[in-house]
Amino acid sequence: MKRLITLLISVTLLGVVPVHAETPPTVVVIDTGTNTSLFKDSIAYEVCLVTSYRCPNGKMTMEGTGAANIPVTKDKNLNHGTQMVSLVLRFNPTAKVIPIRIVGISPSGVPGFYSMEDVQSALNWVVANRIKYNVAVVSLAQ
Repeated sequence: MKRLITLLISVTLLGVVPVHAETPPTVVVIDTGTNTSLFKDSIAYEVCLVTSYRCPNGKMTMEGTGAANIPVTKDKNLNHGTQMVSLVLRFNPTAKVIPIRIVGISPSGVPGFYSMEDVQSALNWVVANRIKYNVAVVSLAQ
């Protein structure tokens, strides 16, 4: 099912928005967030859209530097987004990435729940910003 959703999103975006050569294509990673300090030169923008707990600014939405950042952790449930961004950059080191965090983190560091509403909010953000950031691919695997 996850592959089908990713395929449908990619086909939809690529069919609607041509990837422009003068603007590097961007890969959006909708996931737990990422340790953005590992990918400083590759992060084009960051977004946080959660309904469980809060974004780094204390609200349920945040955009800009630090929005998708997660603290360094050994919790594999929180490291998934970092792993996905790492894979994207391993295959294309020059790619620009927009991590969208849909998983809140409790004050004690436990990942919160995410819902289809969180996924839909992230996809709506992608559609609304696809031209501005020249989105070519969306990875959704949580």
